[in-house]
Amino acid sequence: MIDWKAVIIGFLVSLVLGTLLSFVIPVVGGLISSLVAGIIVGYMVNINLTNGAVNSAIMGLLGGLIESIIIIILGAAFAGIIGLLVAALGVIVVLVLTIIHVIIAVIGGVIGSVIRGNTY
Repeated sequence: MIDWKAVIIGFLVSLVLGTLLSFVIPVVGGLISSLVAGIIVGYMVNINLTNGAVNSAIMGLLGGLIESIIIIILGAAFAGIIGLLVAALGVIVVLVLTIIHVIIAVIGGVIGSVIRGNTY
């Protein structure tokens, strides 16, 4: 069962932390935020390891898509038409980033579930 409260809290943590860390550590910041948010979601779910991973995957999917869209919008806003063209070509990058966010969030969810003591 999906715990939407945990998913939304994890998503918000991922969004805020990802935005802040992306300015400090441009490439890795968003991935670190997905890991941290995944750990939080896995810890909050408190059912079992699989459920922590599934909830974290949903959170990672939402976080990855929204973060990628923000990157595209900012690229278009700051670089004008050239940024928009690069952003339009970045659809493949968006898909790859989203998949990477989901994988890292699942790893975080498993870690959070293990920290909570749910290993069955």
